[in-house]
Amino acid sequence: MKKKQVESIFPNVGILFLLLIALTFASCFSTKRVIVKFNSKPDEIYTKSSLDNLLKNNPNPSIVVRVPKSNTVISDNKNLSLSSTYSSIEKELIKNNFIVRDEAVFEKVANQNQQMDYAKLHELTGVDILLELVDVTSVEFSTNIYYDKNGKPFTLPTGTTLRGRKADFKIVILKENEVAGNYTFYWTPCLDGCEYIYQYGPSGSTIIAPNYVKRLNVNEPLTPYETISSDAWSNFISEATRRIINEMK
Repeated sequence: MKKKQVESIFPNVGILFLLLIALTFASCFSTKRVIVKFNSKPDEIYTKSSLDNLLKNNPNPSIVVRVPKSNTVISDNKNLSLSSTYSSIEKELIKNNFIVRDEAVFEKVANQNQQMDYAKLHELTGVDILLELVDVTSVEFSTNIYYDKNGKPFTLPTGTTLRGRKADFKIVILKENEVAGNYTFYWTPCLDGCEYIYQYGPSGSTIIAPNYVKRLNVNEPLTPYETISSDAWSNFISEATRRIINEMK
């Protein structure tokens, strides 16, 4: 055999050997589908009796809704916006016969009189109640408990952590210059269950969202599986507002 022919054979043998090793390790990994569920965190609700008294004497009070001028948790999600958040709150109040005043007009008066207390703002604007979405923050939910297709729970060495949301509200009775209610509501990811793929083998294990399995093959980065849709966020904010209204009445 000629020397050049021998040299051309051995590189090919080396490549085939490396491919064989890679295929052997790949075949050692197994996968199965698992369901991830998180338990919701309890909401935190505190309402003063003065708010109930106000509604008894004035069942259709005027109210203004205030949302943050900016919020990174909302702005970082392309499905969410502060304007749609405001709209969801406003709609629920109107449905329940509250007289919703224009926020822009209220803020203009407030900005022109920054040293003014709430009681004076009540005199100038005629607004009885301020309902403010104070903040929206991320909250981590973690578990290593999974479920099979029949709903049977089991544990795995690999845990899963997803981000939920926490919305903090407060209510101010302007005439009394009094914070009369504080409310915290939690949006929980995968409350009804999300399907994941559990991959395990000699070198370890991992949990993969099914809609990203193909992306792994082209080295695309993973993005949060628990992204909130606009409808889910709107429903969450609307339900939170209804809870607040029920607490007021």
